[in-house]
Amino acid sequence: MGGNHSNFSFLSAEFPLLYELSSSAEHYVHSDPAACLFKLRLFCETLTSDIIDLTHLKTSHLNSGSVQTQFERINLIAKSFKLNPDVTKAFHQLRMVANQAVHGKADSGSPQDAADCLRLSWYLSRWFYRAFGRNKQQLAGLTFTPPHH
Repeated sequence: MGGNHSNFSFLSAEFPLLYELSSSAEHYVHSDPAACLFKLRLFCETLTSDIIDLTHLKTSHLNSGSVQTQFERINLIAKSFKLNPDVTKAFHQLRMVANQAVHGKADSGSPQDAADCLRLSWYLSRWFYRAFGRNKQQLAGLTFTPPHH
């Protein structure tokens, strides 16, 4: 990416933490794929927590009374809002790849993993902004531009 442009700029005004995590991950995608994946893991966890908070989703039916894991948060959101299967799949794919990298699983955390997860995060952030953002017209014509080395 040249200059200060980020694929996630549309998040900055309304969702500054999501923007900070995603644009930071974008910065590390080539230079430090593991750091990129760590940031994207935090991004995804923040995204699901924000959805639960913004929608006042009840979590009391779960065993512990609150959603403890990212897996549980994704499934709760998917079930409660009848998510498009592609969105649910993107959440889980990002969760699994980022977890493997964060926990040091062999052959994980590659530059390709980071690039793929960055694209998934962009897809999820656009979906989230369409659902919860106020200035949806800024998404018109928006496309993902892979960051340059």
